[in-house]
Amino acid sequence: MPHILHDTTVDRTTDGVGPIRALTGAQLAGLDAGSWFAPAYTGARVPTLTAQLDDLRTRGGKLLLEIKGAHTRDEVARIVADIRAAGMTDRVFVQSFEVDALRYVRDLAPELPRGLLRSTLDADPVAISAELGLASYNPSDAALTTRPGVVADLHRAGVALMVWTVDSAARWQALEAAGVDAIITNRPAELAGWNAAFAQRPVPQPPAPPAVRVTGLTDGATLDRAQTPVVGSAATGADKVALTLDGTAIAADKPLDLRTLPAGRHTVTAEAVGPGGTASATAVFTVAVTPTGLAHVLLTSGAQPHAVSTLMTMLAQNQWTPLALWAENQSGRTIPAPVAKVVVADARILAGR
Repeated sequence: MPHILHDTTVDRTTDGVGPIRALTGAQLAGLDAGSWFAPAYTGARVPTLTAQLDDLRTRGGKLLLEIKGAHTRDEVARIVADIRAAGMTDRVFVQSFEVDALRYVRDLAPELPRGLLRSTLDADPVAISAELGLASYNPSDAALTTRPGVVADLHRAGVALMVWTVDSAARWQALEAAGVDAIITNRPAELAGWNAAFAQRPVPQPPAPPAVRVTGLTDGATLDRAQTPVVGSAATGADKVALTLDGTAIAADKPLDLRTLPAGRHTVTAEAVGPGGTASATAVFTVAVTPTGLAHVLLTSGAQPHAVSTLMTMLAQNQWTPLALWAENQSGRTIPAPVAKVVVADARILAGR
């Protein structure tokens, strides 16, 4: 009849002596298995597997059952029979260092989840887990530290990892961070409390993506060349913000020079980068050709004074075509070439209206 005991002998936890597997059921039933722990437990007996299962069925709970030492197929079959007779196949997890014992359980009761205990890691834990149909691979903590990557390997294969025997809260924290699924401990009450506290911890939230907007410029605005908007950005959750005008980098919070931009639509983009990712915002504006804007270009052009005077006279008289021809003729001579190019283009647009 299967009995429940941690040690291979009854010496430490009972008033008897000798290997447990050398004693009969009647001899085990007569042993005091409680006095060693505390006087209040005097007379407690070494439980049979059936008694343990009956107690769990009544009180609630599950059983992590280790088959200790070599067992024959018939001996494993008796263990399986007791579990099934108690109606507890859905509440028992079987583990063992003995590969043969787990093979017997796999063959006799494939519905029982199984775990392979190991003092050192197998060369290929995933392969042996597949061979035995394991629900969990159960190495010692010391063994796991030699190859912590095995946790991810097993998880990819759909196998959990249960570590034994860990009694340190600091190590529980490290193992949780490493992705370990379960811990075997001598301090179950403390571990249960630690788990409860861990479950109630504030869950770290991923950084929020940054938010950004373009400042100093209204999206959809129409501006003439006399205006000088100061373009910048406002952002949250960003380590860096970059501004571009039509794809070319520009400095933030600097006046935007509209005198040499082509007439038409332009786009300012602000791109923010932060711990939570990237974000971008745009503001589209239109450079409109107006006499006022063209006058501003001429007066700030750096052209020779007589050229500015001539051009301003033509502008005042709305002589757009002559103005364009004269500016084109004087480009690079009395009028800087970049300015002349803008003046010619704007005068021709005004002439066509």
